[in-house]
Amino acid sequence: MPVMILFKHGQYLTLAVINRRQHKRDENKDVLEKITLIKDIRIENPHRAHVEILFDLSFDELQSNYGFTNFVELHNAWQKTLDTKELNKRFYLELSNWYFWAMKHVSFPDDVEKDESIRNATSLIRLITRIIFIWFIKEKSLVPDVLFDHREMGRILKAFEKNKKSDSYYRAILQNLFFGTLNQQMNERGFARDGSFLENKNNYGVKNLFRYAGDFAIGEKEVLSLFKDIPFLNGGLFDCLDKENDEDKVVYGDGFSRNPKKQAVVPDNLFFGEEIECDLNAIYGTKNKRYKVKGLFNILSAYKFTVAENTPVEEEIALDPELLGRVFENLLASYNPETQTTARKQTGSFYTPREIVNYMVDESLKAYLQQKLEDETGIKPEDAEAGLDILFSYTEKEHAFSERETKTLITAIDNCKILDPACGSGAFPMGVLHKLVHILHKLDPQNEKWKERQISRARQLDDPAIREKTIEDIEAAFASNELDYGRKLYLIENCIYGVDIQPIAVQIAKLRFFISLIVDQKKQPEKNNLGIRSLPNLETKFVAANTLIGLDKPQTGGQISFKNPEIERLEEELKALRHQYFNARTRREKLACQRKDRDLRKKISNLLEKDGWNKDSASQVAAFDPYDQNASSPFFDPEWMFGLRDGFDVVLGNPPYKILTRNNTTAFELEYFTKKYKSIKSSYSKNLFTLFIENAIGLLSRAANLSFIVPEGLFKTRSYSGCVEEIEKNGYIKSIATFTNYVFENTITGNLIFVFINNKKGPTLNYNFDEELEIGTVEQKGTSILRQIESETKPLSTVAYLFKGMVVKDRDLVVSNNSKGKNDVFLLGKNISKWSIESKFYANYEDLEIIGGTKKLEKHNHYPRILIRRTGDTLCCAYLNEKALTESTLYSCWSISAKISNKYLIGLLNSKLLDYYSKSLFITNQQAFPQILMTDLELLPIKIANTDFLSKFVKLIDYILYSKYSFIERLIDTMVYKLYFPNQIRAADADVLKHLNDLPELKEDWTDEKKLKVIEEVYKKLSDPNHPVSIAMAKMDTIEEIRIIEGKQ
Repeated sequence: MPVMILFKHGQYLTLAVINRRQHKRDENKDVLEKITLIKDIRIENPHRAHVEILFDLSFDELQSNYGFTNFVELHNAWQKTLDTKELNKRFYLELSNWYFWAMKHVSFPDDVEKDESIRNATSLIRLITRIIFIWFIKEKSLVPDVLFDHREMGRILKAFEKNKKSDSYYRAILQNLFFGTLNQQMNERGFARDGSFLENKNNYGVKNLFRYAGDFAIGEKEVLSLFKDIPFLNGGLFDCLDKENDEDKVVYGDGFSRNPKKQAVVPDNLFFGEEIECDLNAIYGTKNKRYKVKGLFNILSAYKFTVAENTPVEEEIALDPELLGRVFENLLASYNPETQTTARKQTGSFYTPREIVNYMVDESLKAYLQQKLEDETGIKPEDAEAGLDILFSYTEKEHAFSERETKTLITAIDNCKILDPACGSGAFPMGVLHKLVHILHKLDPQNEKWKERQISRARQLDDPAIREKTIEDIEAAFASNELDYGRKLYLIENCIYGVDIQPIAVQIAKLRFFISLIVDQKKQPEKNNLGIRSLPNLETKFVAANTLIGLDKPQTGGQISFKNPEIERLEEELKALRHQYFNARTRREKLACQRKDRDLRKKISNLLEKDGWNKDSASQVAAFDPYDQNASSPFFDPEWMFGLRDGFDVVLGNPPYKILTRNNTTAFELEYFTKKYKSIKSSYSKNLFTLFIENAIGLLSRAANLSFIVPEGLFKTRSYSGCVEEIEKNGYIKSIATFTNYVFENTITGNLIFVFINNKKGPTLNYNFDEELEIGTVEQKGTSILRQIESETKPLSTVAYLFKGMVVKDRDLVVSNNSKGKNDVFLLGKNISKWSIESKFYANYEDLEIIGGTKKLEKHNHYPRILIRRTGDTLCCAYLNEKALTESTLYSCWSISAKISNKYLIGLLNSKLLDYYSKSLFITNQQAFPQILMTDLELLPIKIANTDFLSKFVKLIDYILYSKYSFIERLIDTMVYKLYFPNQIRAADADVLKHLNDLPELKEDWTDEKKLKVIEEVYKKLSDPNHPVSIAMAKMDTIEEIRIIEGKQ
């Protein structure tokens, strides 16, 4: 029974809706589904968003919207009103409209990116990223509201909103906030001096001093006082992207410059403008639709933000940091040529839902930790599994592990290396962080063991000064902040890694980690920097790179050649330097690390070239600059980028799906992928996700696991057989989870999740997510059935000729449902039903511009033949007895074996048995746009029957082609079962064949009326419940295999 509780704490109210339901498999239990919270409602001056939510929850408003009549209906009304998915969707739509509106009015320096649309898109997304981060930390009272006060800006800035082009707010307030405040120590803030280069050369290239004093209507001291209580945060998010190149010339990205030609332009009204109408029809592909836009701060002010990310069982009605993922993955997709049309029409389809992330994180971490427990403590697998289930659950129940097992788990967590090779906005790395924090909280509530692990690691550092400073930092991190802060900081530092090809995506992923750390820091005004520990630098934890292309390393006997000792020494020095950079805080310290990093890379590159590396690969090592936020490396190598040689313990994520063609992939990449990846060498359909799977397997350590969410055709489609072979060769699939509905909004690809275990063999467990994304086990009785069906059969392609229909350019202009003036019948998939042709189109073959599929007229003129519909979730075959052109939504086939006829073939193809086989193995995109591929159709197992069976079976097919009696169709299915399961039929005494000795043959010279009369007589006779055929058919229901095929168990 659901419960609503109202809490009062001081001058605040919190409303909690607790939702429980009955356990689906155990009526004696109930399940806590979710606790929905409206937190910290100020009694005296409530936030605007809280007022609106409470109004929506008022009795009269709920009654008006939902018309409930009982408590259950009232609770359903609460749930709909408090649906955070709708809240996030509404926010995204408003922000998306603002983004496309702003794109028309902003400009940024073109030194780095010459393409204006890409430059403005990435710069604008980066701006939104920074502002939303600030909006989140406002919740911690770390940034004052006055900086976003419309009235105050009129007093503070000279030219604020003087006209539509006024743009001083972004320069004077936001850029100084970003670069001169959040990226500068509190006691070192000040204005850069104006004047000539010689007068101001000490400040040339320094990008963390205030600028634009002339834009202010107040003095410099008063300006600085506006920002004085904001702590230095560091972390790279607010590093100015105006950088000096190798020639010591500043290359402008952000445009934080006193030179007007190099400045960014973002008009004031984009932040403070009132709601207006804006024509975005061209952007969204709509017509005559009215879109409304308003200033960004007016959008943000209408929502309540919370810095704490929601958990699977606790959800606050506010915008949490996860929304960053939803928003930015769609915005990123909106300027990607391959996805922009789709992205602009959708509101979340590029973001993996939280429930899926949680499941994949849990399964991956459980597999890793269970292996560690078994290997190092000798615990029984079933005990380890049960203990981990308790440990991972969001309950107060204490964990069940011994002291030794607890220590093993904490050590395993500390040593774990986890990678998302296509991290996007960081959903999976964040999911890993939250789950590991949750586990550590249960295992080590006061952080005693976890803290000791970090200090022990620090004691191993060689440099005494660095060692002592590191230990001091560790003590401070644990002493001055919430308990979770120390857990998060060192998990991020030592365990979690991410790669994405888009630099801006990497920035967003880092942003989410920054917010996660900020939430657990305590503001202490009496302490240095308000007691806020500056954020770590994540440049060496999340990198922009092409995951699928590796370094071309010289090989010796199949192994990478040994490096000389000097390279080993320099590489270790580089690894230590990048670890040190993680905690570098001052600009001076960071720049020193970056210069040393560059020098080390050059030295290593030179030595590698002397050591036998080709010049290009050695140069790539030197060119990889993790500190350049605008760059994406053309290669990925975990050793050079992360200092990891032994692979990752867990790889997980949602790799991109894309069919590789010459139009969307460079010639170099196509050649490289085809040479490197066995998955696509002989594949008909080269899909990018298969490369990610094969690449990820190569990135794993020996006892490691991989979990991806991929298209659900992976294990069904012959095109992916090369990838499946690589999977089976290197380990085994521990589990597969499918979905009743599709995962991503408005997509045409169904999905599955698999967990792969490296270097081991074992059974595969099968699961399914229902419509509510609740997971349950799937009994795999069907596997043995499929093997039985395949026994002593031949692939369809060996007994029949198959071809795919034609693809016609501008089909609707040359094909008509009117036969006048048309010489040829033209058939589409929608023209057929099971067994027969229902309707026809017409065309003239010579008028068709055939751009794909089968063009040869003699193939289309062949008859009789069988037409097989390509789309749909069931096999649908029709018998064609005339010449006809067929479109690509139809396959055609006819027998090439003297032993079987076309009518025999269509009887098998339309049977429940082969439909079950096809659905189990071949039908792809079952949740969205199901279809069967030609390569899979060719593999359907065809059993060759004896003459007696053939004679009787074909007579029944003749009957069904003339009159669709369901009984006769059922009888045909019964005979197919007899053909494929003879032993089971015999044991159940369900053989109908011996009772079909007097079936009349339909003569060609008979009239249709006479044929129908004969069929009716046969039907009446055989369908009599007392007839041996009906009795035998009834016994079919006792055979387990048939009940499974027909979905009866």
